[in-house]
Amino acid sequence: MRFLKGAIYFLLLLVCTCCTDPIAPEFELKEGLVFVEGFVSTASGASFVTINSSAIEFGQYVVQFVEEAMVSFENVQSGR
Repeated sequence: MRFLKGAIYFLLLLVCTCCTDPIAPEFELKEGLVFVEGFVSTASGASFVTINSSAIEFGQYVVQFVEEAMVSFENVQSGR
């Protein structure tokens, strides 16, 4: 009985690992997407924001830093 359980577990493991076919992911790359990443804190100088934009250059998908963007933070409790 113990051997039978071990054989069943082995066969189940063998079936689960042998039936996988790798599939290459397909991406729909678009230009002009804007990515905003930031962290806001009440501590002075601890907040930051980076803004990037997607583009295709020389047939490659790249992310470019957006320069001279205007960013402001507002405290929703005090309105400042």
